[in-house]
Amino acid sequence: MALTLRQRAASDPTESLKQALKTFETVLSDDRRQLYQQACAKPDVTSVVAFVTRLDEDNSGRARRCFAPRLLTFLNATRQFSDAVDTFVSSHPQLAALVWGGVKTAILVASNVASYFEKITGLIMHIGRFCPVYDDFGSLYPGAAGLQAALCGFYATIIELCTKIILGSQKTLWQQFLSPIANPFESEFRPFLDRLEQDRREVELQIQLASQQADRETARLLELDRRRSSLNWKSAFKYHKEGREERDRAALWRERQKAREEVKTRSSIRSNLSPIDHDKAWKQALRQRVSSTAEWFATEPDFVRWKRAQRTSIFWCIGNLGTGKSILVSNIIAHFSTNSTPSTVVAHFFCRFDDAQTTKARNILGSVSCQILSTYIESTKGDSLDTLLAETCDLDLDGVTKFLATRLNPDKTYYIVLDGLDECEPFERESLVRAIAELIEEPRTTLKILCAARPDTENEIARFLPSNFRLTLTSEKTDCDIVKYIDAALDEQLEAGRLKLGDPALIVTIAEALQKGSRGMFLWTRLMIDEICEQTNDNAIRRALEDLPLQLSDIFDRKLSRIAQSTRSKLCTKLLQFCGVTKRPLNLEEFRELLGIEVGQVTLDRGNLPNDIAGVVASCHGLVYADEEHFTVHYVHYSVEQHLFESPNPRSADFDRAAIDTHVGVLCMTYLNFKELSAQVDKVGKSIPIDPVLMGRIAFDAKSDLTSRLAQQILSRNKALSSMSSKDLKRGIQGIVGTREPSKGQQHFHLLPYAKQNWIHHFRHLERFERKEDEKLFFKCVTGDVREANRPWQTDPDERTDSKLVSLWEDIGPLFLWATSQSHVALVSTAIDRYPHAFWRKVEFASDERSKAALEIIANNPLLFDPKTLGYALMVVIDKGLTELIEPYLNTNLDIQYLKTNLDIQSLRTPGHGAYPIGPLELAATKGSIETVNLLLAHDKELVLGPISCPLGEDALTTAARWGHKEVVQRLLQAYVDLETVPDQPTALSAVYAARNNGFTEIMELLLGKPRDTEVTRYIRDVCVSDIT
Repeated sequence: MALTLRQRAASDPTESLKQALKTFETVLSDDRRQLYQQACAKPDVTSVVAFVTRLDEDNSGRARRCFAPRLLTFLNATRQFSDAVDTFVSSHPQLAALVWGGVKTAILVASNVASYFEKITGLIMHIGRFCPVYDDFGSLYPGAAGLQAALCGFYATIIELCTKIILGSQKTLWQQFLSPIANPFESEFRPFLDRLEQDRREVELQIQLASQQADRETARLLELDRRRSSLNWKSAFKYHKEGREERDRAALWRERQKAREEVKTRSSIRSNLSPIDHDKAWKQALRQRVSSTAEWFATEPDFVRWKRAQRTSIFWCIGNLGTGKSILVSNIIAHFSTNSTPSTVVAHFFCRFDDAQTTKARNILGSVSCQILSTYIESTKGDSLDTLLAETCDLDLDGVTKFLATRLNPDKTYYIVLDGLDECEPFERESLVRAIAELIEEPRTTLKILCAARPDTENEIARFLPSNFRLTLTSEKTDCDIVKYIDAALDEQLEAGRLKLGDPALIVTIAEALQKGSRGMFLWTRLMIDEICEQTNDNAIRRALEDLPLQLSDIFDRKLSRIAQSTRSKLCTKLLQFCGVTKRPLNLEEFRELLGIEVGQVTLDRGNLPNDIAGVVASCHGLVYADEEHFTVHYVHYSVEQHLFESPNPRSADFDRAAIDTHVGVLCMTYLNFKELSAQVDKVGKSIPIDPVLMGRIAFDAKSDLTSRLAQQILSRNKALSSMSSKDLKRGIQGIVGTREPSKGQQHFHLLPYAKQNWIHHFRHLERFERKEDEKLFFKCVTGDVREANRPWQTDPDERTDSKLVSLWEDIGPLFLWATSQSHVALVSTAIDRYPHAFWRKVEFASDERSKAALEIIANNPLLFDPKTLGYALMVVIDKGLTELIEPYLNTNLDIQYLKTNLDIQSLRTPGHGAYPIGPLELAATKGSIETVNLLLAHDKELVLGPISCPLGEDALTTAARWGHKEVVQRLLQAYVDLETVPDQPTALSAVYAARNNGFTEIMELLLGKPRDTEVTRYIRDVCVSDIT
């Protein structure tokens, strides 16, 4: 679609916004104009949260889900615009406050009518998905009049929408009754969405133009600097006299360049600390809360004492599975944010079981640091900002801890709220609490840490973070909230038409039965309400209420049984499987493509993609849900994943995590290898972002599906179209569809960002590929032959690996380091199989930590490696003295006698770098490791026997004697005694001579029977006498 740019006065980019505000003011009544004037204040972060919290408090009279949190994304985007507009508005400095006031007023007015407010919040949440964000325009808008005008144009349409909301709320009761019939809500507001979509695209175009302008200014500055440095004094005088105007422009350009660089630097610093959106999970939890619930914590004695304590302290929030911990914590965060003061700082983080990055200790503390230091980062300028950027590069957990500790302000109180620590792996959890314990050791800083988790992790964490303050979620504390939740949930289901009753009085029986059976568990209640809604008549509902399952596992099994009998069983099963192994939650469009591709495809067959992906989610009977703001698909609770993959259930055979993980990885590689994808990327650029407007249409067009409406239009003209040629028919249909379908150059590949970033992570624990074709495709992705497959070990994502050169030291180094740090079995296996020389050189010369990691991977996955690889790995283990790994290798399928008689392991060595002694025992004897010798002989005492048929090798006894390892010599002599045998004559002679020639008299005497004489030493003595004779 061609973009038509609005013609705005270049002298004042805010003209359209001012006009919209004037119109808005004219429709306000006197009392609403007063409300508007009170709302006109420049917003900050806390004012956004405070406003949303107030909306929910003002509408707490009716038990219903909190809709105000839907507004957070939009309100934060509006706040960012308010900050920006202040910098380029001089003639009207109150403009930012007026925009904020107009938005607040419209929302406050709409909130007075519950049904209207619910629809308005849904509309605003949809707009919030594609509002321009500061990260996109922040570094470009200074001096970019076109971008400034486009931003103001977008918010001018927002203010016009606010005007429409005000007018809608002024309708009489009779008009409100007739309006949905004559002009449905979606149709009434669709023109504003269409205009905002055009405004958004104009902003995007202006961002591109502003970026090009910035590049031109930078290039021009470089040219001016080059010219000035090359001038002699006469030319310089002329330049000074004639170039004043150009110098003034250059000064302006430098000022803009500096401002752009500072914005980019601050963004990089925040990204270095944490790329995770910490607010996303918090907003999801807030949207699930019911009005007037999760508020009782504020009067709990321990909470009050903890909050008032003038010292660092830990608060524990403990609750069993499904008791609503996350929702309670989300409201605690809102409470802190709303009641914050200049001397308090609030940071929070929610660990998500379905997003692996949120369960890493480094990411959790990095996000907390980013929030705590946000104001500090924003206020830092100049060289100090560059220093800050350098200090945040490549920080590990220890680095983040030290970085934060040195920048905490002793005059402030820091509230840090952490939810879901039980979702982290034990190692990550312990690493995090150790880091926090290190932070609280600073006596001058006041840290208030709130941790929410299940009871089984309390003792583990309390070892490092002991607490005298705690809150336990018992049924006594949550009963009142459960009652409100049930009323709200049933009301919502009735209003949506999902709960159908013949006898209205039955609703009382339902509510009472749910209250009695819930036992303080919100999750159980939610699942049972879904179960009741699926019944087809009143008697079926009564039977369901008489047979309420006590355990969650029983509910899950019922739903799985129902899924197995449905017509969408195959798609639903795949969705449930894939949801448990994806590395981050996928949205509906991403899942639609993932469910529609098959292994071995060469092109994306869009005709095979599910037409109703939302229907597939609904057909999973409440085990999964789609988030209403981001459209990401999630299990309703972590216990669903646990039941499917870890607990016995009727469908256990369908939920083999390792197999499904590998299958999704192969699907990702298949997707990245599609033929049309390369051509598409070449045409539209390296990244193909998901269009938030198109994604938003999934929700907004739920009642009037866009595709269905287009099909109806085509059907209505079927008679005229049927007589056309195929070429004219295609043109005719395109004329009906218009620009609402993406062009070929804009064909959407929604799964591409996920597949590109995460394909490699699905093979981390792979044992072997089922098909040779998949193994070949994996190698193509590793070497860069599949262009779109991201290789995280490469610093340059566009760099390709020449398979002929990858065996060189420098090329395999990054791959080796990344594979070992991630314990990536498939990648290590591929490297050994394809490039053994380079891999083993890297193992031998790498740090002990990296070498050990690689050798552990091999030992833990012995079936992936042949005896030669296992044998050579054991030799490296012995050579490096990694005694703790010897026993794991001895327990593999390695035949240790193989190392004595098959010298082919030497082929793994790089020529010119020497060779190991032939066997493991000989190498252990060389190293003098008595512990290793004992382990080897305990595994196979016959290792002491020769001969070794290699001219380069020595037997173990001679080697130990040559190097003066007395303990090893004693142990080897004892091994001969235990076997009731003696060494052969060459071994006996060489051992004695090796000790004598190297001056080890004690060892020589030991061999000859002093102080302990045995059959073995007598034999050695006799051989020596015979040799002398």
